[in-house]
Amino acid sequence: MRFISHLDVLRYWERSLKRVEIPVKYSEGFTPHPKLIFGAPLPLGFIGENEFLEVFLKENINSDDFKSRMQSQSILDLEY
Repeated sequence: MRFISHLDVLRYWERSLKRVEIPVKYSEGFTPHPKLIFGAPLPLGFIGENEFLEVFLKENINSDDFKSRMQSQSILDLEY
C-alpha cells in the first residue's frame, strides 16, 4: 500500500462500504457523497500506521459486525 494515493484510498472506502451494505449517511445536494472523515493525507510513498477514519452511519451497528464485514471483502493490505 505504499504507492496508493489518498484519492484512491477514498474511492476504495466508498466502494467497499457500498459493497458490504453498511448503512452510510450521505451528504445532501445534487451529487450526494458518503459522509467520511479521514486524517490528513500522507505524501505518496509514505507508509502510515494507525490512520483514522470516521464513518457516519444511518443506524447503529455493532463494531465487530462492521469489522467482520469489511475484512470479508478487503482487497488491500488493511487491518480494521
